[in-house]
Amino acid sequence: MASPSVIVFGPTGGVGSVVARTAQAAGARVTLAMRDPSKPAAADLPATLPRVRADLSDPASVREAAAQAGARAAFLYLVIGLPDRMRATVEALRDAGVEYVVFLSSASLRPGVDVRAVTPDQFLPWQHAGVEAALDDVFGAAGYVAVRPGFFASNLLQYKAALAAAVSGDGDGVVRVPAAEARLDFILPEDIGRVAGRLLVTRDARGPVTLFGPESHTLREALELVGQALGKPVVVEEFASADEAAGYLIQTVGYPDPVARYLVEILKRRAQDPSPEEIKEHGEAAGNILKYGGKEPGRLVEWVEANRAKFLE
Repeated sequence: MASPSVIVFGPTGGVGSVVARTAQAAGARVTLAMRDPSKPAAADLPATLPRVRADLSDPASVREAAAQAGARAAFLYLVIGLPDRMRATVEALRDAGVEYVVFLSSASLRPGVDVRAVTPDQFLPWQHAGVEAALDDVFGAAGYVAVRPGFFASNLLQYKAALAAAVSGDGDGVVRVPAAEARLDFILPEDIGRVAGRLLVTRDARGPVTLFGPESHTLREALELVGQALGKPVVVEEFASADEAAGYLIQTVGYPDPVARYLVEILKRRAQDPSPEEIKEHGEAAGNILKYGGKEPGRLVEWVEANRAKFLE
């Protein structure tokens, strides 16, 4: 059987680089699609992998890149704010000969949700839902999988400036967050990428696949864990208001205003006790990492230890 040809958009990211590496290890011929092909790829990706220029907000460049790669499967992620919610990009992949798509979606779309019924006031789910609906229309139910991860462990890096200041003794030593008691799964980007990379080659899943990390920590607990890894306890407090919390995410992380406000709202909701249904969903979604990725999911403490230096950069 000939090696499948796949194209990976966003191969320099924490998920995309693992997708590319996993697909190559599974025998695929991998092409890296980048806005700037001269940009260094992830250190663990072979320099010999072919690169093409493509921008997911530019359907013509996507069609040209996928056709040049001869790709039959593609990995892509959400570009926020496109008026058509990436429908033209999805159509460009089909027109280039792609048969199967792995889309990095979001667990903000709960199991069983009708993606066509999600409304714009739910900004981030609505953005992801639009892409999933386009994939279903263009490729059909058998032609795509929407990988829906929960809360990335790497989101803790949003607080690295405050953490570094607390460790060095600068400032007041306090790390402020939108909701300190928000209980989250802290899934590892590497686990997401491994699942997506395998599915890109095997095509063993259809529709949505939700992924959660195996544990549950409050945001306070997670940041205290980072402080321990950095050698100094940290004090975690909440911003005085939702507006202040959103402003921090806009200014420090660079989120658009509606994304920042949605995330603050979700974090505050996660401070409530989960329902029995949500607990069941968590267990099933954590099990999907082994089911589709072939390996037990990593734990937050492992990720923190492996990425200590990033909090001090």
